[in-house]
Amino acid sequence: MKLVMTIAVAILVGLAWYVPHSKKEAVNACRFEVAKKWNDVLDNACIQTWSPFYKKDGKNSVPTCDEMATAKKFMAACMGVSGFSMAAVDCAFHGDCYRRSMPLQIFDSIAENDLTNDSRPTPWQGYIWNSKEQHYEWVLNDYKTVTECQSGIEQSVGTYSYTRPVGCAYSGNNLLRVRIMNALYGGANYTCIAEASTPAEAEKIGMRYGPAIGRVPNDPKSWHCVDSPRNSETIKGPAYSATPSHR
Repeated sequence: MKLVMTIAVAILVGLAWYVPHSKKEAVNACRFEVAKKWNDVLDNACIQTWSPFYKKDGKNSVPTCDEMATAKKFMAACMGVSGFSMAAVDCAFHGDCYRRSMPLQIFDSIAENDLTNDSRPTPWQGYIWNSKEQHYEWVLNDYKTVTECQSGIEQSVGTYSYTRPVGCAYSGNNLLRVRIMNALYGGANYTCIAEASTPAEAEKIGMRYGPAIGRVPNDPKSWHCVDSPRNSETIKGPAYSATPSHR
């Protein structure tokens, strides 16, 4: 029993050390260092929107070949200090470019798996009942956390013909994770967990699976439920009031 406890403690201590030093964290830290060192010159072409120096108008300068080469060497050196070596030729700014020695490669694979990690930075989107139109609508914002989603959607309740029920939907590439997250936090008013009509394309943006609202489409080129859809009559909200409140 003591041996089992000792092993368990050792694993927990190892994970406590490992999590802050995961590949994802190391890549983000090194990309930030590149951004700081070269300001926004390399940002648009190399490290894109992760950097706080990114300009949304797209007017960042295109780096010269020498700047690109220097930045790649700087990134590789930074990752080397963190314990990662270059895994791909002509690659520098993404996690797939690096590897480290076993057995931590196994932990990297687990940490980066879509079952244990969000498939995209903002996996939550809110939905709300439109009592006048008698259907649910998506709130046109994506959120990093369910708390941010819930706070954001509360601001829409009571405006125009929007009323409760409301909910926050989680999307991702791993069906099991999507099911779990929505079972815990997603509410009970979405139609079903659905798969995108073009799975390969949706997977690139981290949205292969997610809750669907509204009626199940007949078009085979549209999304489709991967489980039994709920009866729309049992999940719809209240009837329309002629004098909705406004904030």
